[in-house]
Amino acid sequence: MIFSIKPSEWALFYKLFGTLLAAGHSPVESLSLLVQEAFSGKLKKRLRPRLAELPPAASLAECLKLKAFALDAATLAVFEQAVTVQEQTSLLYALSARYSQAYWVRGLRADSLAWLLTYFAVGVVVIICITTFILPPFSELYDSMRGALPAVTLLLLEFRYGIVLLLLLLMIVLWSLRFRPAPLRGGIDRLRLVWPWGLLNEKIALARFTHMLAVLLSKNMPARFALPLAAAATENVVIERRLQSALAKALPVSGELLRVAGILKSCALFPAPFTAALELAEKTQKLEETLPELTEVSADLLSRHMQTLNTGAQIVSIVVGALLAFWVVSSVYFPLFRLGSLI
Repeated sequence: MIFSIKPSEWALFYKLFGTLLAAGHSPVESLSLLVQEAFSGKLKKRLRPRLAELPPAASLAECLKLKAFALDAATLAVFEQAVTVQEQTSLLYALSARYSQAYWVRGLRADSLAWLLTYFAVGVVVIICITTFILPPFSELYDSMRGALPAVTLLLLEFRYGIVLLLLLLMIVLWSLRFRPAPLRGGIDRLRLVWPWGLLNEKIALARFTHMLAVLLSKNMPARFALPLAAAATENVVIERRLQSALAKALPVSGELLRVAGILKSCALFPAPFTAALELAEKTQKLEETLPELTEVSADLLSRHMQTLNTGAQIVSIVVGALLAFWVVSSVYFPLFRLGSLI
């Protein structure tokens, strides 16, 4: 995802892009019309210089290869397979749905982790200032009076660098859970899968996959398009590659003859209730009636996993922050209270 442009803006853009294609405009003409509109100034600024790089007869896949879109290789490969305008329109609508999901997940994540990052950054500055400019004069004063600093103060001075390092590590963890810039995407996605939060992040990624797959199938999208696009919606490079590898092993054997539920079961990576419900719906030919419920179930699962992750991160951060704050405050006030007895 491109962080300078909101996912909701990309969702609207791809929806309008597909609508223009369906109306008979070429891909380049559609982009030109979208750039002329003022629904997103950032999008216009990003795309307008790139349009000159495209020949008038450029295909949709060639248009989407522009760096301005920042689409992954798997998604571009799916667009290269789309031949008809109907397929291309469906894929653009699928991209719109993917960004809509990203916007929804960002809302679930909220700004709590960002605030915790700010608190820890302030804490690092406060601890550095206290241990550098406030406590050393107390230490010199106590030495001149042949007194000893309280143990809690001595411990803070002894372990100040370790405390700052701990806070910085917590900031890195929170930052990796909240943000995902492109240059560091691979490393951050691996960090997200580290114990103890790795299992929960994996469940979140699979819930995003199942939710997006149910959404795409409800739009009557063929499995050969829906599966890789849903895999790209996991927002984790490591899990996405794992899914793509498993799907690639299953698809050549089954092709379009094997139903989607059979493909997912052969991968052995997905929640059993989802694949079981999907298999029953396909066997009874009631897939269209069942998909809305599957979408709601997978969305509820994703919401609960996100809330669990947010709650766990907040509780751990608040406990650690409260303990450190009590330690720092005690280290400053105890020398003041004992100073009178030395005088």
